[in-house]
Amino acid sequence: MLVCSCKEQIEDKKAENRTNGYEEVIENYLGGKILQPTFIYDVGALHVNSEGSTDLLDHHIEWRPLNNGIQITVNEDSFSTGDKITQNFVSGPMVDSVNFANSVGAIKFYQEYSLIGFSLNYSPCTGIGCSVAYQIIYDLETQQQSYFGTFRSNGQFELYDFNHDKIPDFLSKSYYGGNNPEGIDTILYECYSQTAQRTFKKHKEYWFRHIYKEKPGDPESDQFDESWIERITIESGSTN
Repeated sequence: MLVCSCKEQIEDKKAENRTNGYEEVIENYLGGKILQPTFIYDVGALHVNSEGSTDLLDHHIEWRPLNNGIQITVNEDSFSTGDKITQNFVSGPMVDSVNFANSVGAIKFYQEYSLIGFSLNYSPCTGIGCSVAYQIIYDLETQQQSYFGTFRSNGQFELYDFNHDKIPDFLSKSYYGGNNPEGIDTILYECYSQTAQRTFKKHKEYWFRHIYKEKPGDPESDQFDESWIERITIESGSTN
């Protein structure tokens, strides 16, 4: 009987990860960390036009498009996204202006944390505009807003508990690539946690990175780096 060494098993697992891709590993890991919202109002699924309103328990929310951005009202507090900038880099080492968004895709209410999450996009989208999305964290206690954006990655709004401390975390996604001759793209994920002042601040030491080729066919190009709270590849049942 041929007995495989531990080193050989690890190398086999690495090869399996490269073949299957790390996207599934990331999705499996994040799926176990999601904070479930109390209510979800899916504007897109309801085919509501770009202007609308809804009630989430005792909170009334309205939104309407402006020439630049969206006017959003939560209870008696009204604010515009037209002059707001994302906290994270969206495409390359650059923040983005939220005034590109003109419609609300979904609203998530987290009653336990007094937070509302908005997913914003541009409609009808054309070209690369279809790959852009924005997220807002709205704090019901302080009326503070935190703005983020994504490009060529999942733009849905989610909150997480990465530290097992019941403090909500947000995971930003920054896209790098598209212009290099090798066709290598990178998504950098960074953790933002709620502070005592109820703002969301980045943990500079907590990040992970997925490096891949947009066009399939070269599994060796699929790579994963992590400087995280725990080993994501181990927590997801994979070894790299």
